[in-house]
Amino acid sequence: MIFKNYVELTDHIISKAKKTPFAIVCADESHTMEAVIESYQKQLILPVFIGDKKNITEYLTANGLNASDFEIIDETDPTRAAQTAVSLVHDGSVRGIMKGKLDTSQLMKVLLKSENKLRTSSVVCAMSLMEIPYYHKLVAASDPALCIHPSLDQKAAIINNAVTALNNIGIECPKTAILSASESPNPKIPESLEAVQLKEMNQQGLIKNCIIDGPLSYDLCFDPESAKIKGLTSDVAGDPDLIIYPDLVTGNAVSKALVLNARAIGSSVILGTAVPVVLPSRAASVEEKVRNILLASASVN
Repeated sequence: MIFKNYVELTDHIISKAKKTPFAIVCADESHTMEAVIESYQKQLILPVFIGDKKNITEYLTANGLNASDFEIIDETDPTRAAQTAVSLVHDGSVRGIMKGKLDTSQLMKVLLKSENKLRTSSVVCAMSLMEIPYYHKLVAASDPALCIHPSLDQKAAIINNAVTALNNIGIECPKTAILSASESPNPKIPESLEAVQLKEMNQQGLIKNCIIDGPLSYDLCFDPESAKIKGLTSDVAGDPDLIIYPDLVTGNAVSKALVLNARAIGSSVILGTAVPVVLPSRAASVEEKVRNILLASASVN
C-alpha cells in the first residue's frame, strides 16, 4: 500500500475506526491541547491528559467538550508526569506518548531510564514522513534528529525501527535507499561502503521486510530518469519509501531544505521504544503537531 499524501493516510487511519490511546504529558498548554483535541475529533487518538487538571478541564469546556468524557490525571510536576506516562504504558492503558509543556530532555530522561524498561531497540531514533510536491507518494526518512553519526550496526537498527513502523502503517515491504554522495562505493567515503554492507545484510535476511539498495545519490533516490541515464538497474531508485541518512547533519539539512525550499510538509516520531513518542517543537504549528500525532498513531501495531 502506498499513500500519495497526508489526506490518504488520514483517511486510512480513520477507516480503522480505532482511536489510539495516548498519554499527553504536561498537557496544559494551548497549542498542545488544540492539536490533541483536533486529533481526537478526527478519530485518531483517545487522549489521557496528565497535567494541571483545572487548566485542562477549563480548556476542554471552553472548546465545547465535556471534561468528564476524558481521563485527566492531576500531576503538575514534569518528572512525575512523565513517570505516570510510563506506568500507563506498562499497564496497557496507552499506546503512545506525546510531549506537552515540558522540555524534551525532561521527558526522554524518564522514558529512557533503564529501570523503566521502555527501550525495545538498541537505538532510539527519529523518523520523519514527508509529503513532497514533486514526489508521487509519502516518503519516510531516518534519522534526522537523534543519532549523530550512526555506526553500521546502529544503521541496521534504525532501518529495523523504521521498517517496523512503516509495516504497521500499511507499507508492507518498504523500498529503502541508503543515501550517499554517489552510487559508486568509495573507500574514502566510509558511508558508501556501509551502504553496500546494509544491502548485503538485507539480501542475507539479516534485515527483513524491506528492499534495500545503496549507495544511492539524492538524484537517483528521487529521479527515475537519472537512474535510466546512468544505466542503473534498481527496484529502489526513483521510488523509495524510506531514505536512510548517513548522519545527523545530512538528515537535518535535507529535511529542512525540503520544508523550506521544496514546500514539503512533514511529521516525525521517535521509534525504538515500547510505544511511539511525539516530541513536537514548541514552535511547531498546530497542523504540524496533528501530523505528528497521525504518524505516531499510524505506526502503532
